[in-house]
Amino acid sequence: GLLQAAGRPATALVPDAGDHDVIMVTGRPSTVVSIRQATGARVLGATGGCAVLVGDDTDAVRATAEILRKHDHPESCTRLGGWWVRDGDSWRDRRGDPSDPARPHPSVIYRLGDDLDRPPREHAGYTVLPCDRTGVVGTLVGFARDPLHGWPGDFRV
Repeated sequence: GLLQAAGRPATALVPDAGDHDVIMVTGRPSTVVSIRQATGARVLGATGGCAVLVGDDTDAVRATAEILRKHDHPESCTRLGGWWVRDGDSWRDRRGDPSDPARPHPSVIYRLGDDLDRPPREHAGYTVLPCDRTGVVGTLVGFARDPLHGWPGDFRV
C-alpha cells in the first residue's frame, strides 16, 4: 500500500498530500518543480542525467571512458556524460576547458585511481565513487544523491 502507479499525470496525484507526506520523484528536474508547485508535501527528486568520470591521468581517464561508453544507454542516468582530468586545484573537461564535473548534474561521479575499498567521497554535494581502469566501482552507496532536489542517494530515505 505504500507504492502506487497510475496513468494520470504526477501533478494530478499529489494535491491531497499533506505536510507530513514525502513524495519521491525520479526523471526530469522539471517534474520535481511541477510537483512541488502542486503539493504541500516534502518532495525529494533523483534527477541526475548521467555519470561522469574524473581522474589525474589523461590517458587512463580517456581509456576508461571508452570502456564505460560501450555500456551506455542513451536515456539512463548511468550513461557517461563526460570526463574530467585534475589540473592542480581545478578540473579540465575532455576538451581541456576549465569546468566543474558537477556541471552536468550527474547521478554519480566516478573517481579513477581510487582504491575500490575506499569509501565514497563528496564533490559539490554529489557522491564520488572509487572506480578502477575497467570501469568497476567499489560500492554503490550514495549513488544518485541529488543535492539539487534533496534525494539522499542510494535509493534509501
